[in-house]
Amino acid sequence: MINLNHIDKNDINFYLGYSGWAQGQLEKELKQNLWILVSVERYNIWKIPADLLWETIVTDLGLNPKVAANIPDNPIYN
Repeated sequence: MINLNHIDKNDINFYLGYSGWAQGQLEKELKQNLWILVSVERYNIWKIPADLLWETIVTDLGLNPKVAANIPDNPIYN
């Protein structure tokens, strides 16, 4: 895709890690409002640098990201 000029190399993000939930756990957490959900249409995630994406969105929601989650230096630990 890059070689054909369909996308720019800056339009690709790779993430490594694992997240897992027991059966029904995520649904339960959503009902308990333990997650903050945002509409992807509200943000152009390709224009925000990957290492600033979470902090940018949380700040835009009016939350203090450092208080909200003690932001680690490496966002994969968030």
